[in-house]
Amino acid sequence: MNLSLAEVERILTGATVTSGGLSVKVTGARTDSRLVQPGDVFFCIQGQRMDGHNFAEEAAKRGAAAIVAEQLVETGDAALLLVKDTVQAMGRLARSLRDKTTASVTAVTGSAGKTSVKELLAQVLSETMPVSKNPGNFNNQIGVPLSIFEASELDGAWVLEAGVSLPHDMDELGCIIAPDLAVLTNVAKAHTQGLGGLDDVARIKARLLAYLAEGGRGLVCRDYPELWREAVKVHPDCIPFSTQNPELDFYCGYLGLNSAEDGRPKGLFSLKLPTFSAEIRLGVIGRHSAENIAAAAGAAHLLGMSAEDILRGLSQASAGPQRFRLRQAGGVTLVDDTYNANPLSMERSIQAARELAGDGPLVLALGEMLELGDLAENEHERLGRLAAEAGAALVLFHGDHGESVARGLEALGFKGGFAVVQTPADAALRLQGMDLTGGAVLFKGSRGRRMETFLTAAADRLEHS
Repeated sequence: MNLSLAEVERILTGATVTSGGLSVKVTGARTDSRLVQPGDVFFCIQGQRMDGHNFAEEAAKRGAAAIVAEQLVETGDAALLLVKDTVQAMGRLARSLRDKTTASVTAVTGSAGKTSVKELLAQVLSETMPVSKNPGNFNNQIGVPLSIFEASELDGAWVLEAGVSLPHDMDELGCIIAPDLAVLTNVAKAHTQGLGGLDDVARIKARLLAYLAEGGRGLVCRDYPELWREAVKVHPDCIPFSTQNPELDFYCGYLGLNSAEDGRPKGLFSLKLPTFSAEIRLGVIGRHSAENIAAAAGAAHLLGMSAEDILRGLSQASAGPQRFRLRQAGGVTLVDDTYNANPLSMERSIQAARELAGDGPLVLALGEMLELGDLAENEHERLGRLAAEAGAALVLFHGDHGESVARGLEALGFKGGFAVVQTPADAALRLQGMDLTGGAVLFKGSRGRRMETFLTAAADRLEHS
């Protein structure tokens, strides 16, 4: 960020109550007072647990150039900019920076896999240019602006993930990002407590296309009828990609596991773009990875990258943290897919874990899928059916709706073990003594269920048993 305090004041249309000098250069923006550095603007955000207004004085003492607040606060030598809504003010400042950048701006959204697509696309683009992206899942009305504030003026591309849980979220994010390219990966029953049914989710995701910059394009997965229907309503010239229809210009199919020389599992894929087609072996596995590859490779092509650069970037692909990352413990393969979960990502992960386990035993340590509203009971019963279809030897479940999972298992005559577990230690104890040779243990659940703690406990017990 390279703005003067006067420019920030003008963008935010705030009233300067005290001034630290409007010619001061602003170098960054923060919402955490502990991270403030001299020259930063500190936004006072009122959250569920803490109110940023209570930390304005601390931010000022750390050298903040200005405090953006919704009420009078003590700011010392820092300027005070009063605004009606500090979150919206962050968005306005971020949009001003987006309008100034010469980087291509890509926005990625979808019910599952959007973080993986963001990471993969950023990896591919970085072969030829500097790239900025959201760190982690900074994908909401606070995270997206913070990501933009950290972007460099030297960037050739920005890749920004947009996540929504309420109907108005996409309109607010789309207005901030104004993408040159919007990538819509898929749609599923996720965040239905706030978004509604599948048609509603598709409609809200497609709203991103309404905020394309002039001349902007939309790359949309054709495999989801609801998503495609809503997308072309908003932007009739959407470009389709698929994992099911090899006749399309943008296609990637999953050909199965193909181990590397070191014995580690690799995925074999058939990739097709308008300029080439090839079979490629990458460090990711599962049918869902084909969708991520098609989206990232297709976006890179539309952004002008050559086939050679795209293939070189894809060759660096690997599972991100807590996204189907494999780990060995006591001779057992543990699958860390604990980043988050919804019905679509659960189904994909279970299928990929079954393939990975092969003829060996499969254990599923699953956490509750949150924010499903009225669909929660049915979707957890379906989860039980998926676990039974996968032939799991043992299913461990943490959270509410354990009875629903049990009903799903029983409906298909499940013969394996099932237990609702309350603690990581309880789950780890259930694994002790099992012969898991040649098999796999999958850990997955919604972020709020912190299934990574279950994986850590299981790994510790397996390594020392």
